[in-house]
Amino acid sequence: MPQKKAAVNPEKAISFFPTSLLLLGLLILGGSFVYFQSSLQAFTPPETLFIRSCSLLAISLLHWVVLLDPLTKIFSVFKSLHPTRKFAEALLLIFASLHGLSSLFHFHGGGNTPALLSLFLSNTQYGSVTQFPFQVLGFLGLFLLWTVGGIRLYAFVKKQNLSAEKYLHRIIQVVYGIILLHIALGVLQYDTHPFYWTGLIGGAALVGASYLMAYFLPKPITFLPALEQWIIRLGIVGVFIGLPFMSYGIVYWQKPFTAHVYEKEYERTFEGFYFDYPEPLIQLDFGYYDPSLDPEALLVGPEKHGIQNTIQATKSKWGFLNGRKVRIKGKLLYGDRKQMIELSAAENAIEVILNSSYPVTQTRPKTKVLQGEIISSKCWFGFMNPAEGKAHKSCAIRCIESGIPPLLRIQKDGRNNYYILQNKQDNPSASLRADVVAVPVEITGETFYQNGWNVLRYQQDDIRILN
Repeated sequence: MPQKKAAVNPEKAISFFPTSLLLLGLLILGGSFVYFQSSLQAFTPPETLFIRSCSLLAISLLHWVVLLDPLTKIFSVFKSLHPTRKFAEALLLIFASLHGLSSLFHFHGGGNTPALLSLFLSNTQYGSVTQFPFQVLGFLGLFLLWTVGGIRLYAFVKKQNLSAEKYLHRIIQVVYGIILLHIALGVLQYDTHPFYWTGLIGGAALVGASYLMAYFLPKPITFLPALEQWIIRLGIVGVFIGLPFMSYGIVYWQKPFTAHVYEKEYERTFEGFYFDYPEPLIQLDFGYYDPSLDPEALLVGPEKHGIQNTIQATKSKWGFLNGRKVRIKGKLLYGDRKQMIELSAAENAIEVILNSSYPVTQTRPKTKVLQGEIISSKCWFGFMNPAEGKAHKSCAIRCIESGIPPLLRIQKDGRNNYYILQNKQDNPSASLRADVVAVPVEITGETFYQNGWNVLRYQQDDIRILN
């Protein structure tokens, strides 16, 4: 007796194909972005690549979710795609969460302040447009998405139909507005090319126009069935061809990543003379550094920590260290002629191997007025990339607060000059104001050269933020 074929659910049959197309589109978009980013920006760290990939997929899905309803009311051809909305919302929540959580721990973790607390306390310039803490907006948008996801999950577990479906969609529309501000006040303050602003404003205009048309249009515009099929096919092909070009443009118009390197997986041994000033550093012996780099390497701790406690513990064991020859263990960071060493967490990270003292070198101070940007030295020389501007402000604040030496980076004739900042009253790391970090500033102070580094000694009132 022949077996009967299992009945096919028409709704599932309809939604399977557009859902597969949505996944394929995300795969093309994400895959092409990763390929172009890795090829055109060779110094992109894996963490940055992951964060940016998730953000691109999340903002693309957010546009799809908010556009699907009005487009369905305008063109009947979009009705076949409407079943993908809830699936797209689930993917949106996943990629937005991956982006938000990885950004939280990447930019705010590893310091003296807990990451979530740092998110709200590192930058408190809520009254400024250019310095507004945009990451807080991202957290708010993600919280609202979690709220929508939680309500949907509860209804699914309880097997209940949601009577507040339209209100949940209103929340996602609010999230869209918040994320637009998050992008405009955040990364677009750093990558300012018109390509990005055109995309952001164009996307917002498309959403706004779609909702207006859907509101005023009495009924959807329909086409002949055969024509609808051709529209769908041409639209799918056009989108799939356009996605790689969009990825290429996003990568191509980025600011170039610095050619700085952090040897994260490679710990080595160094020898040289240790100095306390202008910041803890080691003047490496020949053979322990690349001749293209200056031999004077600043010393820092793991993650976003300085080495003040490590130095105190070493001095209690070996006595004074300044000018003595030492052997240290750590990981190298380098770029732009300069280098740093992240000390190992082992107890014997610093060992004195010669008791004779090496003299300190220093020039006479001169008063100068310098303009540049205050940055976190460790992030700049390879720990993060990019490590400047608005997008990195909160991280730089947290690093400097936790003991990483701050630098004033000055661009002149296509080259960077670096000055270690010293407060005339106290250690610079503990007293530098948060509002002057990662913005253009002018500083009047005493400059001198000490143990291989330029130094700028200042007072708080000597720092002026430039427009």
